[in-house]
Amino acid sequence: MLLCGIVILGLYWPVLGHDFVNFDDNIYVFANERVFTGFTWTNIIWAFTTITTTESYWHPLTWVSHMLDSHLFGLSPGAHHLTNVWFHLLNCYLLMRILVLYRARFSTSLIAVLLFAVHPLQLESVAWVSSRKTLLCSALCLTSLLFYSHFLNSFKRRHYLCCLLAYGLSILCKQTLVCLPFVLLALDLYRRRSQILRFWPKELVSPGGQSRLYLQLVVEKLPFFVLAALGSCVAMLAHSRLGLLASLEKVPLSLRIANAFCALTEYAQRTVVPVDLSVFYPYNYDPPVSGTLLSLIVVCLATTLCIKSLSRRPAFFLGSVWVLVSLLPVLGLVKAGEQSSADRFMYFPLAGIAFMFAVSATTSAVRGRALYLASFGGGAVIMAMVTAQLLPHWRNSMTLMQRACAVTTDNYLATANLGAEHFKFGQIAASRALTRASLAINPSYVIALHNLGLTYLEEGRTKQAELYFSQILTATPATVLAHRLLAETARRAGNLETSVLHLRKAIAIDPNYGKALVELATILAASDDAGLRDGRLAVAYALRSLDLSVADDYDVMAACALAHAETGDFLMAISYATRALNIAQRIGDHKLILIAEKRLAVFRVSRPWRFFQEHELNTGATPNRP
Repeated sequence: MLLCGIVILGLYWPVLGHDFVNFDDNIYVFANERVFTGFTWTNIIWAFTTITTTESYWHPLTWVSHMLDSHLFGLSPGAHHLTNVWFHLLNCYLLMRILVLYRARFSTSLIAVLLFAVHPLQLESVAWVSSRKTLLCSALCLTSLLFYSHFLNSFKRRHYLCCLLAYGLSILCKQTLVCLPFVLLALDLYRRRSQILRFWPKELVSPGGQSRLYLQLVVEKLPFFVLAALGSCVAMLAHSRLGLLASLEKVPLSLRIANAFCALTEYAQRTVVPVDLSVFYPYNYDPPVSGTLLSLIVVCLATTLCIKSLSRRPAFFLGSVWVLVSLLPVLGLVKAGEQSSADRFMYFPLAGIAFMFAVSATTSAVRGRALYLASFGGGAVIMAMVTAQLLPHWRNSMTLMQRACAVTTDNYLATANLGAEHFKFGQIAASRALTRASLAINPSYVIALHNLGLTYLEEGRTKQAELYFSQILTATPATVLAHRLLAETARRAGNLETSVLHLRKAIAIDPNYGKALVELATILAASDDAGLRDGRLAVAYALRSLDLSVADDYDVMAACALAHAETGDFLMAISYATRALNIAQRIGDHKLILIAEKRLAVFRVSRPWRFFQEHELNTGATPNRP
């Protein structure tokens, strides 16, 4: 096991030099103030009580894990990546313990665990900070299987309860492995097969025979099925509120079934020949009939072999059920998200394949065992080399999205994200070209519309920006982001009335939308238009945004200062302006420092900010005391 740990650390050590990526890492870590403010009771309560947010799902233990990392290491990407590596090591250890319980030989177990550890399909789960939930959920599910294996040996209640507890905690990390109770039933068939097959098939329904034993096994799993049902309901609720569930009108059931069969064969292909791996695989809304039929035939044959293997090769049966059941919730029969498949979904199923190999090799003849060791040992070496070759693609957002665009076709998401990276570095023309290419593939892709509008807004071309931001409202009428962007566009065009209108619409949709509250408070407090100014309402909006703010935020403090100054409460205005200045000095933003100092000087002479003209700020003039 020490050798396995050394190999894993050596293989994945380069991730310590990797950056966060612009694909979910901003949502889960570096742009989420609930996370980067660290491990606090307020944040923990938020993680457990917020079923959904505008950004993500309900996975409180995953949130807590990211919070703890931020609390200990700040926003150092290498430290967050290293935590993923440690969890991957833990999962390898747990898998080894399970194999030992099933009396697999040490040599075959070691090679199986190594193959699980270094397989290129694991790269996404380990090298992507946002995939922490996959590692956590898998760790707890493996723990649950470990305790259940102990329970099958001892039938002690504490092992059963620990198994149930670990499974319940896994649902708090991610709900994709809700079908684990079926794997437990497969374990029953494997460990108790001598009892079950003794009655097969003559005594199938006889009293005290097969039916009673099956009933006992199912009753044992009832608490697990209850937890699975609760987890599924929470996941469906979260997806529904976020608008991620596709209707049957948009994606018919026949298309979902076709995608499910194609996805199964793609997973099998990537497991054996892991080439052209990508962080995102676009959904194929027009799958070829021949490919779908071939996938159907392959899956049916594999299922038949799985069922027939129960009596002769029970380890193969258990491993097959482990794989198929783990993949069932993510095959797209309930379509959530735009991916057709994802490498991270194979993380836990690969443990089932490792189990299948290790236990089957142990029960084989000596010659067959040697063939197992040679083939899978060589396979582990090859897979490690492929993983090492693919790892640099995860270095940053640019390399990751370039890789995705290179190995997939019509990948509108990767193209749009690549355009966003160019925008971040000020390469407006390249960003616009890539974003247009993304919209050519998917004209209603909201993120591409958003990014394209930003390229025009950056150049001050407000009419073009407004055109694309308005299309976001057409695609998703209830999006607060589009209203805020339209408000910013109108403000830059000098139309403050329209800006206020959109901000109020955003707040009507989401009363807790802090950015809209801050911007509306700022306009109401500092507008030159007397018809728009409303100091008291500005104070209400600003204080509401302050209540919602987790960390000290410059914009929030500045809005509170402007609002209080407009109402004549200059003591409070000076207090908030001082806090804004301290934040600006702490982050080292010289432009914000200059603005904060000017505002503080204005408030100290008992004047609201609207009395200080823009040209005075540009020339560095300081108001004189009366």
